[in-house]
Amino acid sequence: MSRALLICGNTDNPLPPFAQLATRAGFIVVGPEAPPPALALPAWNRRSTLAARTVLTQAAHAVAERSAKGRSQGSGSAARDGGTAGRSAESARPTVTDIVYVHRCTVGSAALHELSAPDIDRAVDEQVKGRLFLIREAVAALRRDGGGTLSLIMIGEISAETPPLEADLAAGFLALGRSMFTWYRNEPITIRGYQTDESLLDDFSSRLVEELTADSPKTAGKWQRFTGRSSLFSFGR
Repeated sequence: MSRALLICGNTDNPLPPFAQLATRAGFIVVGPEAPPPALALPAWNRRSTLAARTVLTQAAHAVAERSAKGRSQGSGSAARDGGTAGRSAESARPTVTDIVYVHRCTVGSAALHELSAPDIDRAVDEQVKGRLFLIREAVAALRRDGGGTLSLIMIGEISAETPPLEADLAAGFLALGRSMFTWYRNEPITIRGYQTDESLLDDFSSRLVEELTADSPKTAGKWQRFTGRSSLFSFGR
């Protein structure tokens, strides 16, 4: 059975080149408003824990439907083999095996004292609660289904020029990853963290597909920075 991958993040279509590359590598790719050839799900309300749960449910259903189509196309050969292949396919329940969550550093220009209370509330609801709701459901689903991979990706970086609110959101995402590397190190879930820049998304997407395909334990449990086609090194362990 093909591995099935859910991609989502704090923005819609967070990693444009990735879906096509992962599909070519044999993954079934699904995500909210994901571009073809991925299976697109409706946009989700990042302020809602129910919406996050629905994303995982819809993803599993989409994967099951795609897998069922694949089985029906291969039913002729299964019949010739006495039905063995068909029974084997039916016994393997399609699930989401790999989850990618992308935090894209948002562009802002306001000083902290210039932000209104609603501005801060909205950022916390959509950015912080949104990722916690989704990642909580993702981890629960992977544990329930016996394991899988979770990749946390940050596009952009924090610098002295980063506006205060955006810096806080990005730093929180990095801290979340470091905590999860420790808290889930004995679980049947492989968690990896990556940071890269907007200008490197094409090369990074190729590298991410390679990382997921290889699924090496050596790259798990740490943040890694991607700076070029052959450059990947850990930081902030």
